[in-house]
Amino acid sequence: MGIPDAYVNWIYAWLVNRRAVIEIASTRSRWFKIARGGPQGSSFTATLFITYHADMEHFIPAAMSSLFADDLAAVLAGQIGIKFRLQCIDVERRLKSCFKELEYYSQLTVQPLNYVKTKCMYTARAINYPNPLPDITGDNTQIEWVKLFKYLGYWISTKLGWGYTINQAKRRIRQQVAMVNSIKFSGTTSVELRRTLFSTFVMPYFTGLFAIYPLFTNRQREDLSHF
Repeated sequence: MGIPDAYVNWIYAWLVNRRAVIEIASTRSRWFKIARGGPQGSSFTATLFITYHADMEHFIPAAMSSLFADDLAAVLAGQIGIKFRLQCIDVERRLKSCFKELEYYSQLTVQPLNYVKTKCMYTARAINYPNPLPDITGDNTQIEWVKLFKYLGYWISTKLGWGYTINQAKRRIRQQVAMVNSIKFSGTTSVELRRTLFSTFVMPYFTGLFAIYPLFTNRQREDLSHF
């Protein structure tokens, strides 16, 4: 797979002969072995997951796949140059085939799918959508079709617009700024503390919007400039 030896050694060191200790109020427990799981909040768990599933895009060639940490997104594009009705039939056929391949892959890799959290979204420039939408099931669970879905911190709609994401970020910013100001008005604060609170609770929302700012419309950019 072309994985560097240093990276393989890093994985080996984490997964073999792992031990841990719990400390509460300066009192430590005995050392005990760890047989599963990964360090919470560490980059190791996410990179190991991506490395372990690096062959997924070759196993499921029908869709463009995107892996980030422990999240997976698959995108199927409709054919160009055929009638809309035929496009819908073709997408439904390929979608069901792709989902079956994904289920089989999850069994081979011993990585069960979370059917409850699995969602489908249909997007197109056409005004009309397939009615009814394809019936996708797995493990006796109906896969839900949604018009709005949050993926990696961003809200994605069927029209692939960013209006809802912007509004949600602005709402959260107002709430967090009000929280910081409430501490200021109480008198038990300082400039350094308010700066720290702003960087911790407010700045991440601005940073998230900045990452997708080039995708905004001119009107959305102008609206943000006055926010």
